[in-house]
Amino acid sequence: MTSRDNNKQLETDMDEHGDMKSDVLMQASIAMEQYTEEKDISKHLKLWLEEKYGPTWHCIVGSEYKMSFTCEKMEMAMVLPGQRLGVASSTTEAGEGTYVLNGSIFASVAGTSTTTGNKISVVRPHKKHIATEYVLQLDDTVVCKVTKLSTTQVFMDILSVRGVVLREPFAGTLRKEDVRPTDIDKIVMEELFRPGDVVKAAVLSMGDSRAYYLSTAKPGLGVIQLKQ
Repeated sequence: MTSRDNNKQLETDMDEHGDMKSDVLMQASIAMEQYTEEKDISKHLKLWLEEKYGPTWHCIVGSEYKMSFTCEKMEMAMVLPGQRLGVASSTTEAGEGTYVLNGSIFASVAGTSTTTGNKISVVRPHKKHIATEYVLQLDDTVVCKVTKLSTTQVFMDILSVRGVVLREPFAGTLRKEDVRPTDIDKIVMEELFRPGDVVKAAVLSMGDSRAYYLSTAKPGLGVIQLKQ
């Protein structure tokens, strides 16, 4: 593959390693015939690449980015919110920046995954730490303070979860479609919320690398204290 920039021809890795590309495509076809799970296809390719070309390879396969990679203890890998990191057990615990769902440990934020002892953690970029004692989970009831809003979203600091005050706030976002279950098109965010209002909400999803997505659509949720 080539591209031109200021009349200069540039070569990519695929040009330099054409044989490798052909080998990988062939092995991918073999793996797809042998396996149906994307994670198994990824593992097959990783092991084959490391045997032929030496360590270390990270292989990502499919629309859901199923992957196979190897990290030594205290070594790091970049992960995304919702990415499965391992199985929660008596020998493996969920640490900072993770949560447990159905017996598995998942990343709750985008960042760097590390394993120290028996604890898996995720640290956000720029060393932005989050509370370790209480990791937010789906449907958790949280108390938040509105920091700013737009016509479609309310941005909040999550101050407590399950009645426990956090060491430092999480970032939360309440989208217009999650304010209430009906008459969404009639919602005017500025009429319902103001900066400084205290809001009770539920964790709807792990959101993105910036904030958790929240909901006030269930009974008992919404503004509980207006800004004085």
